[in-house]
Amino acid sequence: MTGRCDGVPWVPFTREAVVAARDGDRIVLVHLDLNAAGVRCTEFPDLSGRPMADLEVEAAPVRMLGGDAQDVRRLEAAQLTLQSAAALGAMEYATRLASEHAATRTQFGKPLRAFQAVAHHLARMAAEVALARTSVELAAAEVLRGGPGHRARACHIQISHSAGLVARTAHQVLGALGITQEHPLNRATLRLWSWRDSPIATTELAAELGEAVHEAGPDALWEWLIHATDELTGKSGS
Repeated sequence: MTGRCDGVPWVPFTREAVVAARDGDRIVLVHLDLNAAGVRCTEFPDLSGRPMADLEVEAAPVRMLGGDAQDVRRLEAAQLTLQSAAALGAMEYATRLASEHAATRTQFGKPLRAFQAVAHHLARMAAEVALARTSVELAAAEVLRGGPGHRARACHIQISHSAGLVARTAHQVLGALGITQEHPLNRATLRLWSWRDSPIATTELAAELGEAVHEAGPDALWEWLIHATDELTGKSGS
């Protein structure tokens, strides 16, 4: 196999990878030994310190795992859902820290959460977390039933938006305290920003989802949105 894959996480902790590769007109899954001849790993940390690597592969031996384009989409959907679930956990943690800070810190004799602006920030964060949690649950259900990944794509797009808003708002609530290395907030927000800016481009996912919506038509889209169908096919689901 010859090719390049950028931004692969946790490479220093594993020497194996499953890669979607093109074999003529087919998309197949292959097993790649990262110690094999022809594989070059350039390691670096992302914004949160998570170990990453860019892989350059030149005529490296691989083992075919079989599968087809549908299997690749299922694997991508699982990856998107797992990353979205991890981001949801960081969002929940940041929201909890902001809520605790606003409840215990006082200004002019009142807790911060008593001020309308701060209360609005907390409410917006809670709403974004609830929306993200629902998106993750729907995406996970789709992955478990072997669906095509439309809800996983929609979930990742939503998470990318919510993650930036929650991180920014949490730092607004905590002020200068939240940017210090000693405070645990940055453990969540650095991860949120790094996941938001991951190589999995939301624009590409949005384009794929938009194409599926266009092919399904407006009636199928509406039934999918209200959960009358499981997939964007117009076929009634259970």
